[in-house]
Amino acid sequence: MIKGRTQAYPRAPWREQVRSSGRLMFWAVSLLILGAMYLAVSAKEAELGRQVLTYDAQIEQLERQLDELRTAYARESAPPRMLARASALGMRPARSQEIHFLPLEGYTAQGEFLAPRPRAAIQGGEPMLPPAYTETWLQIVLRWMSGGESR
Repeated sequence: MIKGRTQAYPRAPWREQVRSSGRLMFWAVSLLILGAMYLAVSAKEAELGRQVLTYDAQIEQLERQLDELRTAYARESAPPRMLARASALGMRPARSQEIHFLPLEGYTAQGEFLAPRPRAAIQGGEPMLPPAYTETWLQIVLRWMSGGESR
């Protein structure tokens, strides 16, 4: 067996230079690609940020316009103005003799509206206030001036 092998052809120095320059070029191109990707992502992010700012400005402008329109609507639909416009058009409030109700098939009218009664009326007529609220200011001042105890 051969104990030590010798290379038939010694490595030429230019081959080592080509190999090391190839590695260097590989790393340089890799860094350039990563840098280009970083720049592309950063540019896209900056563009989207500008779009967001533009949309925010548009939203504020539209909200301002909406508030102006709401103000104009409230001004135009105020009851005194509506009454003045209606009378200028020859309208007047309807009298009870002029109101006609149309019968609808399948509709059953509910009874007359009854407002709910106060709780005091339901439970015997006494007010349902706590005792602390049944004293008037005058009574409080008179009690305080006479040296009575406070609640």
